[in-house]
This record gives sequence, C-alpha cells and structure tokens, in this order.
Amino acid sequence: MKIIGNGVDIVDNLRIKKAIKNKNFINRIYSHSEIRVSKKNQNKVNFFAKRFAAKEAFVKSLGTGFKNDINLKDISVINEK
Repeated sequence: MKIIGNGVDIVDNLRIKKAIKNKNFINRIYSHSEIRVSKKNQNKVNFFAKRFAAKEAFVKSLGTGFKNDINLKDISVINEK
C-alpha cells in the first residue's frame, strides 16, 4: 500500500458526548456499519470520538480536506483482529 500523506486529529470527548445525543448527528457522520458496531460497544463516547478523529485525520492525509464531494459518512473506520 502506498502512503499518500499523514494526518492527525484530536477530538474533545465532551464535544462528542454532547453531539451523539442527537441521532441526526450520528446518522450524518457515521456509516451504517459503524452505527451497527457501536451498539455492541459500552463506551459510546470513546467509540464515536475515535472514529471521528480517524475520519478527520484521513482527509487531512489526503491533503484535500472535505473537498471533491467527500464527507464523513463516506469514510468507514473498522477494526481488524
């Protein structure tokens, strides 16, 4: 795999804690598979915060940000064993 760039992001968990109370936020930002997996996770704040930061870091690594019709829901963060 070719490395395109580096991206880093830090998320305030309190901000995510407040935001995930709104189902529209969750549905607008996270993929169906991320939402499905979140239901098995007890610490929802950390689960969603880590994925939000990863998505932000990904677009930073591309060097484009959210241009060219890329949005947060288009990016799905998964865990591998």
